[in-house]
Amino acid sequence: MIKMKKKYLSDFFRQNKIFLVILFAAFIIRFFLFFQYHEVWWDSGVYIGMGKYIFSLGSAGLWEHLRPVLWPIVLGIGWKAGADVILFGRIMTFLLSIASIFVFYLITSKIFSKKAAAIASAMFAFSTIFFYMGFHLYTEIPTVFLVLLASYFFIEGRHYIAGTLFGLAFLAKFPAPLFFICALAILIYKREIRKSAYLVLGFATPVIPFLIANQVFYGNFLLPMIAGSRVINEVVGCNVLRYRPFYHYFYLILFDNPLNLFSLFGIFLFFRGCKKNFRKNKMMVYPFLCIVLPLAYFMQMHCRDYRYLMVFLPFIIMFSAYGISSMIRKRKYFAPAVFLILLLSLSLSFRFYEQNKQPVNYAAEEYFRFLSGTETELEIWAGDPTVSVYTDHKIGKIYYPIYDGSYAMLFFEYLVLNEERVGYVLLDNCGGGMMCPPGDSKCERQLNITYSYLNDNFALLYNKSHGRCNYLVYEND
Repeated sequence: MIKMKKKYLSDFFRQNKIFLVILFAAFIIRFFLFFQYHEVWWDSGVYIGMGKYIFSLGSAGLWEHLRPVLWPIVLGIGWKAGADVILFGRIMTFLLSIASIFVFYLITSKIFSKKAAAIASAMFAFSTIFFYMGFHLYTEIPTVFLVLLASYFFIEGRHYIAGTLFGLAFLAKFPAPLFFICALAILIYKREIRKSAYLVLGFATPVIPFLIANQVFYGNFLLPMIAGSRVINEVVGCNVLRYRPFYHYFYLILFDNPLNLFSLFGIFLFFRGCKKNFRKNKMMVYPFLCIVLPLAYFMQMHCRDYRYLMVFLPFIIMFSAYGISSMIRKRKYFAPAVFLILLLSLSLSFRFYEQNKQPVNYAAEEYFRFLSGTETELEIWAGDPTVSVYTDHKIGKIYYPIYDGSYAMLFFEYLVLNEERVGYVLLDNCGGGMMCPPGDSKCERQLNITYSYLNDNFALLYNKSHGRCNYLVYEND
């Protein structure tokens, strides 16, 4: 048995040398950049806060009911084990990134060819978006890994396991069932009822407990998805400050790597192949559907963020590589072509990383860490969830779910009526949480009233600025 495993590994190493070079490059470069400073973004603060909330049974962190729960649970395990939760999350993201590249290669070689898989891996390993998100604790990397792993088992005919992984992907990011629908549609079209049942049963295994919990705690088993859809279509930061037109994803696909233009040629070859011999090309139906359905879904959303592209980008890259590999006829040109593609992809991803890497904002870092080590029995309210990363107190959310005139009035009334219960209030105008919607004069007016009340009745312990951003910490004196 051991000899068979050794033979299998030696055969794999011998037959996939180019891919292993790509995987090694992806590992080394990510490891080198791992120790650089990476800002803790808004959503990362939410997921860490939720993880603390889960494993402290509500006595620490914060809770947002419209978020998926899988990534917070993973981060919460690290926190509960006593690890540095940021370091733990980054290690997990690092490992999942490398694992995603490996699974992606297996899928592409299975559906297309090893030539296409090598080219695709060079593009995917250093996709600008995939590479950059690998240094931040967002749900995109875990979701991509789960979708790819589910796709691998689906292609291998392991339908229950595939369904379970699709279900876990849903618990990591709510739009992930789009890929489950693609897989199920293929099985139903082929009238493979038993396989469809296994796929659905697998999907239901992790999802049903989540839905039951929603019904128990919220009285509506679909509430997180409904609330999430509402907020994503109304939040000011995404729909006003960073509004993008419906065709924005087509720009992002080419921005990620201009070689993705060859996906059109790859899709053309797919259709031409299906017309000539559908049996030979039918496996490509799945990755094709995994482009069309998610793209249609995300295009109709008001919030069009580059992060959403990352979930279905691997399947676009598969067709891009298929198109490119089909044009490389002579074997002697293949390795140099892959090397050039790797260099191009690496230069694009590194340039994007350098352009978007944030310098240390010392005012913000001090603000977020201000309550670290502070002991208090009173309530803490914050306008940014990142505060929950650096303290194990329970955090009240001023920004949640949508900050507008009504919510601004609600917080002010709570503050006045419960002043003796409030120990600290942390406010900033940078993260977007307490940003009034355009034209909401009631919100602006009420926000100014809240500031005046805090200045008159609380002690201002911290007041620093960075660019347009102001960071304030008030203590009840």
